[in-house]
Amino acid sequence: MNKTQMMMIESFSNVLDKHPFTDPKKKSYNIKDLFQVELSQSQSIQAGKKIEFFINDVLHKTPNVKCHTTESIWIDTETNRIQIGGNSKGLKDVDILFEYNKKSYYLELKSNLDLDTEKVIATTNKVKLITDSLNKNGGYGEVESKILSPFWYKNSSIVNPFPDDKVMWISELFKIVGITLPKNEYNELCIEIGKDITKRLNSKPNLEDFME
Repeated sequence: MNKTQMMMIESFSNVLDKHPFTDPKKKSYNIKDLFQVELSQSQSIQAGKKIEFFINDVLHKTPNVKCHTTESIWIDTETNRIQIGGNSKGLKDVDILFEYNKKSYYLELKSNLDLDTEKVIATTNKVKLITDSLNKNGGYGEVESKILSPFWYKNSSIVNPFPDDKVMWISELFKIVGITLPKNEYNELCIEIGKDITKRLNSKPNLEDFME
């Protein structure tokens, strides 16, 4: 190499010394990792809603738990009136609402906690607004609220911008309602769910059935 080349190489090396590459944003453990499936962004959003239905169904089938959200529930945060199903315009959806051991819990499901600042604020405000409205409604006693994550428990691979005391992990929910399920068995069932998701996404409709 000639002197000009050497000078330029050294110059760039000095630049790298002074301005090293930073690591890209840490990949957050997400719903695709939980179920070990490949999902598009749209499918991941849909999966979050299906997890909400799933948890409500599990709570409904758990002894001594009264789950109010086996059907869609909406609340008017101005009048504190509850509506089951129907037109939800202007109302707030209540993801999960259940009673156990004389206590009521409202949980706002977030299958992905890795939210930007604006969405964190919006979610926090929504939870507070609905909680206050449910308590004013008076039909559920004193309501405790949390943001529910379907992941087992907090770890370094999960980005969580919310205060720790505002989040309930799925293991904590199981403990509250008396569901005995260790971490390894929960992971196993999530993998089986993922296999079912993959099978359904890859299945092709029967043309004759489609044409009927």
